[in-house]
Amino acid sequence: MQQRSVVIAANSELQERELLKRARFATAIADALRARGMDDTSARLAAEMGVLAFTTAVARWSEAVNQQPFATIARNALRELQNRATLLGNEGSARAASLRQARTRRANLPPKR
Repeated sequence: MQQRSVVIAANSELQERELLKRARFATAIADALRARGMDDTSARLAAEMGVLAFTTAVARWSEAVNQQPFATIARNALRELQNRATLLGNEGSARAASLRQARTRRANLPPKR
């Protein structure tokens, strides 16, 4: 698997093909989720996260030093992505609150002379 990654990294046509495969994979997952009643945005987000978790897990699983089964690595990769997405959401909320507070403070300042 590592040899495959090296070959792909060295060839722009293979990189493009790999990206197309990932896009098709995500589209198929999103289509299946929409067919089961999920809204479009949620389906696309879940599909992209699923593909990212899968590709991350495959990369980790194929490392020469790996001793864990794929299922364990895949669960850990998905959990890690979920945790990071939560952190990003929390950071965004905190940043937005900070900006609102700064605007409120500026609005309440006495006019400049």
